[in-house]
Amino acid sequence: MLSIPKRGVAPGRRAVSLASRKFHATAAAKDDTKHSWPAAEPTARSSFDMPSPGFGDSKASRFAAAPPAGAVWAPYGVRSTDKGARHMITHEARVEEINKWMTSERFKRTFRNYTAGDVARLRGSVEWPRPPSSLTASKLYELVRNLRDQDRCTTTFGCLDNAQLTQMVQFAETIYVSGWQASSHHSSVNEPGPDLADYPLDTVPKHVDRLFRAQQFHDRKQFEAMWSKNDFSNPIDYLRPIVADGDTGHGGMTAVMRLTKLMVDAGAAGIHFEDQRHGAKKCGHMGGKVLVSTREHIDRLMAARLQCDILGSETVIVARTDAEAAKLIESNQDPRDHVFIQGTTDPNAKPYRNAETPEDVAAWKKNHEVVTFKVCVENALKKANAEEWKLKKWEEENTKFPGIANQDARALARELLGGPEPFWDWELPRTREGYFPLECGIPTCVHRMRHFAPYADIMWAETAVPVLKDAEELAKGCEGVYGPGEKPFLAYNLSPSFNWDTCGMSDTEIHTFCKDLGKLGFVWQFVTLAGFHLSSLNANRLCRTLVEQQSMLGYVEGIQRPEAEEEVDTLTHQKWSGADLIDRTLQTMYGVGFSTAIQGEECTENQFSKKK
Repeated sequence: MLSIPKRGVAPGRRAVSLASRKFHATAAAKDDTKHSWPAAEPTARSSFDMPSPGFGDSKASRFAAAPPAGAVWAPYGVRSTDKGARHMITHEARVEEINKWMTSERFKRTFRNYTAGDVARLRGSVEWPRPPSSLTASKLYELVRNLRDQDRCTTTFGCLDNAQLTQMVQFAETIYVSGWQASSHHSSVNEPGPDLADYPLDTVPKHVDRLFRAQQFHDRKQFEAMWSKNDFSNPIDYLRPIVADGDTGHGGMTAVMRLTKLMVDAGAAGIHFEDQRHGAKKCGHMGGKVLVSTREHIDRLMAARLQCDILGSETVIVARTDAEAAKLIESNQDPRDHVFIQGTTDPNAKPYRNAETPEDVAAWKKNHEVVTFKVCVENALKKANAEEWKLKKWEEENTKFPGIANQDARALARELLGGPEPFWDWELPRTREGYFPLECGIPTCVHRMRHFAPYADIMWAETAVPVLKDAEELAKGCEGVYGPGEKPFLAYNLSPSFNWDTCGMSDTEIHTFCKDLGKLGFVWQFVTLAGFHLSSLNANRLCRTLVEQQSMLGYVEGIQRPEAEEEVDTLTHQKWSGADLIDRTLQTMYGVGFSTAIQGEECTENQFSKKK
């Protein structure tokens, strides 16, 4: 049984004192002692501090006002009269309860730039019960934590419908909801399309809601059947945690918070957000991906966590980066990104945005190589036959975490070169949309994942090919991000976009790939679109026999007999759909004399109790 923190309502009431108004500051001080993040190493000749967790923010409350004197909190809202105070709780006690929850073991890795008092202010006048999805979120977090301790993994795939769900829960420990599948199958405007996150914001939450309701329904169905038989052994856990695709958040911070609320209310135990630009988002295995700044994606993660805190939910937040293959970044405003932004070393180059025809674009790329400032200066140092220590110093300053701002890198370059830095311009290669070229790859992923870590529970880097060596580099790069002895939780997309037969692995290596990843810390693994491919393949096979050959044997051999042999519960689809549960419900209402049972003697499903 999981130990789940409760936000109970204590009896009693007392006026809010002047001292209580100082709660935010003291709570923040307590937070800082409990969650002391390792300080970022300063960069050489830093003209300003490199961002670190909470950069630009203060954990002290920004709101000085407190509720009116005499206010107490009750299930039905704020009361400031002298009437009975049963089941009420003072503002201080409410904030203390929230702070206790926010600083519990569950959130010991989580950095917040706001206080419990700020959350209390945003919750409204009623302390509502925690969302049902928070229960499965607690289950999900315990699952990944236990797997990480054992260096094991859990695998799942994108669930297309309720029938797949009821089969998955018998084997998979989590259920995945794919944005790609939702875009192609479940768009709330019923118009399919590719995975560009241009479907309505409520599309994925509605599919989550559909699956979560099915989970609860089939759980009730099973419970009633076991009660009737007086046998509660070997139950199926229908309430497996659902992890859903939040794409880019579908807009600005308010859109991220709105989407998060829809997800939590719908039943999602976990949500993943990627660092692509909304409006230019692509499936992780498409071209043309554009990243947002590290700062903006951290803002998304913080917005999602704040919304979960307001709801009182322990939702698992997954931070995804597409930096392994994305060749563009929207902005250069965040110094954490500077070392990976590319520029041209040709002072005579014309702006890339002026290249209009395909021929002009090809010519510009051929004649004007773009490199990072790190590579530019490294080449200049080698050309000048610089001492080895200078090359080593330059490498260290440009690769250590948390990064180096471009103006600081220029100052260091002048010092090491003993003169002006070489020409390098990141404005000239900007695209017609204003994007900057980016050096993509595993190091870029690691850099971003380390910055995202304080704001997320699980980290995921989308990759172009399934290479164990790349996974090892990702895992090693994230070591120690939470401090000594704290192992990061990682996710891996076992994508059907990979051609597994040409990826360079033997069948044996493919067979052990998931377990090998698990040993590296990739605790949660999933095949995003397996539900889609499974449905398509089986439909195609049935069409070749039942439809093309007009042979009923195609259905019997391809579906009904295998269902019977493998004891798949959809064989008796009336029972699967809950007919027995509804009969029991109606019998409870009618009592003696109920004569219209669904599963009556004339129900044809009784044929399946007969032997051939």
